[in-house]
Amino acid sequence: MRDVSFNPNVVRNYQMKKLALAAVAAATMISTPAFADTTVIYANVPLVCNVDGPESNGGVNLNGTTALGDITAQCNNAAGFTFSITSLNGFKLKDQDNGANATTYAYSLAIAGVPGSFTSNQSFNSNALGANAALITPQSAAVSVTTSGPTGAAYAGTYQDTITWTISAN
Repeated sequence: MRDVSFNPNVVRNYQMKKLALAAVAAATMISTPAFADTTVIYANVPLVCNVDGPESNGGVNLNGTTALGDITAQCNNAAGFTFSITSLNGFKLKDQDNGANATTYAYSLAIAGVPGSFTSNQSFNSNALGANAALITPQSAAVSVTTSGPTGAAYAGTYQDTITWTISAN
């Protein structure tokens, strides 16, 4: 009869072979490349900054206030905008018919919702209007002109000025 005795080396070799086989299997799984893909989603909102001044009117009162109509502005820049008003004749209605000797009448320009009035070329930053001044959607405001002359008879002629409205992103 054969002597069967317990040999701890045989058990240890068997366990080592199992452990080695498990290690090879794990390494195979780890070294197998994994495939992945990504998708980026986004939205793009284009910058819009534009202004539409009142249309030329039929004439202003040379001694009083005249409503010109509405100005509409939009600028969706999160940092706000700069708005400029420029007058060709320095905020004076100038007689177009009498050349160098032309009579002029000073005027002031007011925009509803904007503090003060304009009597010279000016620019202002949207910060002057408060915290929510970026005009994400178009906003309109009434524009008026106030003239304080003449005190007497006015010379015949056409008195005019050209106003340029500009808006730009900060």
